Amino acid sequence: MKFIKLFLPMVAVALMAIGCTKEYITIEQHMDGSQIATTYCEINPIEWEPNSDSSYWYATFECTSITKEAIDNGIILAYCIENGTDNLLPYIIPMWDNTNNVWYMENIRFDVNYDEVQKKGYITFILEDSDFGATASVQNLLNSRYTFQMKVCVITNMGRR
Repeated sequence: MKFIKLFLPMVAVALMAIGCTKEYITIEQHMDGSQIATTYCEINPIEWEPNSDSSYWYATFECTSITKEAIDNGIILAYCIENGTDNLLPYIIPMWDNTNNVWYMENIRFDVNYDEVQKKGYITFILEDSDFGATASVQNLLNSRYTFQMKVCVITNMGRR
């Protein structure tokens, strides 16, 4: 009887240990000629422009690594660098308004395009209030003289499968 009382819990522990395997994630590295181009840029407060109804603000930059091929067959990622951390766009920044003592959220996103005539690629960063209407909060952010640090990564020449 003592044997069964000791044996059954040991078997149960052994079965649980066998079922709890550590999962490993592997990443395949392909030597297929892929290229990554990284561009950094700053957006000063005076570089933001309002759209026609001031519902959002934008800043456009020429980016030589953005090509027609990158847009059609590559990957374009953009990040907002804040306190040394790369935050993938779209990114929501919580901002404290000292005047009204409230939090508001700012959304930063991006868009890319390629001008066939000039053979140039462009990235546009877009800043808008996440509540889609309180444009005064965006203006407060711009008035605070906050300079945005951005990073653009373009991956091209990926191997096709």
